[in-house]
Amino acid sequence: MMTKSEIRTFALSQFSRYGLESVSMDDIAHELKISKKTLYEHFSSKEQLVFEILDCCREDWEANSLTIKRNGENPIQKVFSFYLLHYAFIKKVSPDFINRSGKRYKDISRLIKQGRFFFRDTMQAFLTAARKKGLLRKGLNIQTFLETEIILFDHFITQILPHDPRSFELYQYFAFPRILGIINPEKYDPEPDLSNLLENFDKVG
Repeated sequence: MMTKSEIRTFALSQFSRYGLESVSMDDIAHELKISKKTLYEHFSSKEQLVFEILDCCREDWEANSLTIKRNGENPIQKVFSFYLLHYAFIKKVSPDFINRSGKRYKDISRLIKQGRFFFRDTMQAFLTAARKKGLLRKGLNIQTFLETEIILFDHFITQILPHDPRSFELYQYFAFPRILGIINPEKYDPEPDLSNLLENFDKVG
């Protein structure tokens, strides 16, 4: 008997590959070789299936973020790790699938907004801690910086990243220079730590 988790995993791969509108519940049942009745016993509608997929992804994202929060790295290292986690998430879940789901279903739109708030709040906690340790340049407005980051990330992951095969290389050049630019070089040299994180992440990826 196929579990809900297995169905969600398969459906996510189909939605991410072919798009939200191109994959029907009938298609999913057919590809999994299960009856439509069985599929609808697990998920009452396509909307419920999509919502549960994205809600489970959100839970994984938040759990992994909590692990980063709890580790012993300094706050800037946590930012680096958090951005790499963000990349892993958008490689797993197509940004186009997320955006189209948000436009079609109100509950999912709220879920997406919740994700943006989580990104902002997590980053704010890291950067506030970094400021207290003197790791940031004086005069940085954290709130304005984060508002700008969210706008830039939204554009990058929806308009640029899906169309370029050099995704990880491109993400590095997009995400990290702005963080490096706000660090106080007299207090912390981030290059060794960032290089090590990128090297290990690239090997895993």
